[in-house]
Amino acid sequence: MIPQSISRFYKSVDTDRTEDGYLVRLDGRPLRTPMETPLLLPNKRLAAVIAKEWNEQEETVNLLSMAMTGFANTAIDRVAPRRKEVIDGLIAYAETDLVCYRAKEPAELVNLQARAWQPHLDWLEGTYGAKLLTTTGIIHLKQNPATLDVIRRVLASRNDFTLTGVYIMTAAMGSLVLSLAVADGALDAKRAAAAGQLDVIFQAKHWGEDEEAISRRKRIAREVALVEKFLGLLFSET
Repeated sequence: MIPQSISRFYKSVDTDRTEDGYLVRLDGRPLRTPMETPLLLPNKRLAAVIAKEWNEQEETVNLLSMAMTGFANTAIDRVAPRRKEVIDGLIAYAETDLVCYRAKEPAELVNLQARAWQPHLDWLEGTYGAKLLTTTGIIHLKQNPATLDVIRRVLASRNDFTLTGVYIMTAAMGSLVLSLAVADGALDAKRAAAAGQLDVIFQAKHWGEDEEAISRRKRIAREVALVEKFLGLLFSET
């Protein structure tokens, strides 16, 4: 098991540019992932933020506090070696995407879902030509294989770091559609998290919400916001 915290074992933190990308160095030694792979980053901006995360640690290094480091580790150790498996998992989400399954009643919720979700399905179709079908209830709806093939190609075109962000958001929200919209800058994290938790928020408004549900909703919103930041750091040429 990987420890959640360790004693600070380094004094200096800096970055170094190589032919293949950027490294973060601790006392001159390249930072490595939990799998002992060099933490090679695609641009200077991301490297600088990760270096800042490590530099801000005090006597104890809290690994859970370094979100950008964690996302980069995931991209290198878990996504890069298993791209097909990750994409297959995302396609499975697309087959049962949250925004495709609508309530039959009450009318207020039906209208809320249509207003909050349909624009993003329209965006997916308009941007990529991928039209996902919608239904009411929970009975499985078979999506058009050609549509899923289009989405697969879209995902396959993303680099390991972007794919990581999309996967983390999709797992959190249950919607690949919302996650792709955030990754493309067509939707911000706050509205995405609200759309992904629409049913929960509706239920809470009418019947209340316990502490566990509130905590989960906040956690999802925070995670999506952090991924949005991570993706934003990737959009750089340097």
